[in-house]
Amino acid sequence: TPKCLFDYARRLGFEYKSNFKEGLTFLEATHYTIYYIDRIKAILDTASVGADYLPGHAHADSLSFELMIDGFPVFVNLGTSCYGDSQRRYFERSTKAHNTLVMADHNSSELWGSFRVARRAKTQVIERELQSDVYQISAMHNGYQYLDKKAIHKRLWQFKSNQLMVTDQLG
Repeated sequence: TPKCLFDYARRLGFEYKSNFKEGLTFLEATHYTIYYIDRIKAILDTASVGADYLPGHAHADSLSFELMIDGFPVFVNLGTSCYGDSQRRYFERSTKAHNTLVMADHNSSELWGSFRVARRAKTQVIERELQSDVYQISAMHNGYQYLDKKAIHKRLWQFKSNQLMVTDQLG
């Protein structure tokens, strides 16, 4: 658990202090959005694919998310177990290995080689706000336009009390 990791870090002389406040936090450096209320923490990928100057480690994970309740993972992305040029590495970087929409069995960004990305999806945040006790975060990406010029993936996350609703639109 994260608590075990932080306890271990403290024993090694490192101190961790969370700077996440309750509500929504936008991480300017990464363009990720964090929702954190009571027992629920969600990390929303509202960023474009990888750093423009070094996209090789990027995954085709546009608009994916992870969700923890009481520190335990509920929705997780697969992660990476290898770096060699293999089918396993390709799958781990694919859209299918992430909590996001797959169109026509294609990735939202084109992956090739073990560290290459082409046709990168560009993500744009539409809104991040609190409306009548519902936190709403919406974003979109253009990663499937190479398949269909009208294909824009829009995702809306709505958090209310102990509920999460995720709505996808492809149009």
